Amino acid sequence: MKEQSNIEFIARWNGGSHFYGLETPESDLDLRGIFVATEARHILGLDHIGKEQLIEIRDEDPAKKKDVVYREIRHWMAQLHKGTSESIEILWAEDSAFDFTSPSFRAIRALRSRLLDSDEFFRRLRGYMQGEMRLALGERKGQIGGKRYKAFLKYGFSPKNFVHLFRLAVMGIHFFKTGEIVVKIRDVNEKVFNFVYWLKTEPQEFSAELLQGEVKKYEALLEEAYKNTKISTKFDYELANGILKNVYKAHL
Repeated sequence: MKEQSNIEFIARWNGGSHFYGLETPESDLDLRGIFVATEARHILGLDHIGKEQLIEIRDEDPAKKKDVVYREIRHWMAQLHKGTSESIEILWAEDSAFDFTSPSFRAIRALRSRLLDSDEFFRRLRGYMQGEMRLALGERKGQIGGKRYKAFLKYGFSPKNFVHLFRLAVMGIHFFKTGEIVVKIRDVNEKVFNFVYWLKTEPQEFSAELLQGEVKKYEALLEEAYKNTKISTKFDYELANGILKNVYKAHL
């Protein structure tokens, strides 16, 4: 990817399996980042919606095993507001997970509890898990990637989507019990981590029926944790707007 003069990065990291502590020697390299648009026309003008909110490059050469997705801060904040797990995890990841963080990004991370709506987070988790289940079982073949579809044809299910299912369930259960987001499930439950890693590396040892049964157990545990939780947080819209104002004002 060419270096762009009209953006300023505030964070970069290796995403995907590396971010979640589930990488293997065969894992792809997923480069992720958050940037700030630095030109007034992209901040206030008619061009503020569009290409500058998302820079996405996927190498056509599979041998490179790399894809790059960088999101503009306003796009990322909008995803936080919606309670998407992918955006929320970035706030709670360990410092060592990042290749680079700016002072402004570290200040945002310090305010993370005010940028999460616990009810919306649960709804998003459940919806995403249900979507992953349909993908894992091949019910949405048109939306499953080439490598995952090949795995589905080989095993009768997509191991990667089931791995995401279990990871999201464990993360949600832990949050509604403790108020903390743990990105690496090994830090929460070694037994579950070993199960998920086994599934990822030796999927031939599993069946779709067995995995569906396990998912139902974790879905029930997630719903129980949410039902009984004392954790109740709301997304602070004014705070988010204030953060964006402070970030952008240096470029106006």
